[in-house]
Amino acid sequence: LVGTVERGVTTEGERIVDALRRVAGGERLELGASALVAVLLLTAGTVGVVGLNVDYWNSASEEDRAVLQWAQPENDLQRTMDDVAAIADGTDGTDVLFYGTSVGGGTQFYVANESSLDQPPPGGPSWHSRLPLPWYLERAGATVNSSAPDTPPDEALVDAPPVVIAHDDAREEIAAELDGYAVREHRFKLWGEDIVVFLDRDALSRV
Repeated sequence: LVGTVERGVTTEGERIVDALRRVAGGERLELGASALVAVLLLTAGTVGVVGLNVDYWNSASEEDRAVLQWAQPENDLQRTMDDVAAIADGTDGTDVLFYGTSVGGGTQFYVANESSLDQPPPGGPSWHSRLPLPWYLERAGATVNSSAPDTPPDEALVDAPPVVIAHDDAREEIAAELDGYAVREHRFKLWGEDIVVFLDRDALSRV
């Protein structure tokens, strides 16, 4: 498979890593069917596929950013996201709140203006840290909001929506504010990152 990919993306005498850098720089690439299948097989064989988990890899042009990332969550997240979609289908107003935190010196999950995500490239400042969850939520038609990392949990979770998503590090500080919610923990990415998804039990019982 690696050989098929290499033949499909490289020019004469070029290493595959140089070819990938060339593509990342903005050059469009046409893959033959066999090379495309090989890329998909290699990708699927690396980790359990629950869906595309992506990030933005800057190219030379702001408008031509390529969508790439290597980490994917475990497959059991799919069941939780199916429940989230069902809850969102029966909810008016905000369906999902991302509880923003500061992890490892960076902001996680917080987007200052969710409507800014309607136009590419998304940012805001940390939309990318949510990936791949936005793809599932977009498919479900869920209305999403987030809280700033410096907002106290009792303020951030006033009138909380039926779904709250947070890093596992914040689990204890928000659990007291989410009485009546079931909580599910999931491995999120390849480097031991965990998330917790709080689901309103009443909303969950109706789906």
